[in-house]
Amino acid sequence: GNGVLSCSILTTAPNELAGTVHDRMPLILPPDAYERWLGEKPAGNLAELLAPYPARDMRAYRVGKLVGNPRNDVPECIRPID
Repeated sequence: GNGVLSCSILTTAPNELAGTVHDRMPLILPPDAYERWLGEKPAGNLAELLAPYPARDMRAYRVGKLVGNPRNDVPECIRPID
């Protein structure tokens, strides 16, 4: 009877960009899908939103090893390195 506060990271097949580093990627919803994702009851017709995010709308760059530890929650985690 008690609610549990939690979250989940859903993954999907990688797009062309993410596929260069891993065989899956986090599901990224475009802003125009937020209301549908959060409000559709029952959640039956959401499968089309499980597609990979378009690679053309993303960019990739190298980051330091600091990002590999979840205790590091600082802006330096996403600072590009050469």
